Amino acid sequence: MDAFNVKIDGKILDYRLGNKLDIDEVKSYFEKKYDVEKLWQETRHVVGFLKKGDCELFLKLSTTEGISAVTKIEHAWNEEFNNLASRSQKFWVPKNFDTGYFGNLFYLITDLFTGNKLCERIDDKTISGELKKSIDDIIEFSEIIQNLNINVLNYDENLNYVDRFINKSVHK
Repeated sequence: MDAFNVKIDGKILDYRLGNKLDIDEVKSYFEKKYDVEKLWQETRHVVGFLKKGDCELFLKLSTTEGISAVTKIEHAWNEEFNNLASRSQKFWVPKNFDTGYFGNLFYLITDLFTGNKLCERIDDKTISGELKKSIDDIIEFSEIIQNLNINVLNYDENLNYVDRFINKSVHK
């Protein structure tokens, strides 16, 4: 299977390329349950800031079925990480607040928090300096993840994450 494809219920879906959604329709849908502060279209998701009472939230709405599949994995990852790791540690992932479907497109709403990224996105000219600066944090976070007893997150329960990565990385 190609690197950016997933197989769900016998269908092969692409999760690399998103579709453009009608922001006004999305806003109207989410205004039924939330105060919509701001929405915008990204490559794979419509994202935005929502409020529910005093809670500041972040919306991530998939724009295709394939992107929905990997966003569900992100939801499962957030759930597992937050169940196993304390927020008193150095590294955090968002806490899930709500999920659902906008038509057939999965959405994830998490708490909104600000903080430092593990590593900023950079251009090729400065990658070695940024990597050198961030390598200790990257290794520490990788070790935390490695030591968590995480349940299977894959949509393909028959393939562990190592085999899945190798299958998608090797050119045939």
